[in-house]
Amino acid sequence: MTGSYNIVSTAHYLKPDDRVYFSIRTYYNSGSRAENINNHIEESDYKFQPVGSYNINGNDVSTACYTYLKTLPEWSGSVDV
Repeated sequence: MTGSYNIVSTAHYLKPDDRVYFSIRTYYNSGSRAENINNHIEESDYKFQPVGSYNINGNDVSTACYTYLKTLPEWSGSVDV
């Protein structure tokens, strides 16, 4: 959705699977998220293997998730705010 505000709402690494599982919550805008964190309009689940540029450095799992998302066609026009 153009102009929407998205956050990584959950993220976890499962060592036996060697995969990161995470969810993205979509809000109309940053104001609607600030008003009520549970006021999201959509939540989507993703998973990826943390290798190469998606590697998890320290505890920065959210950054790895955003880096992975930007490789997907539906997120190609996303910008960081």
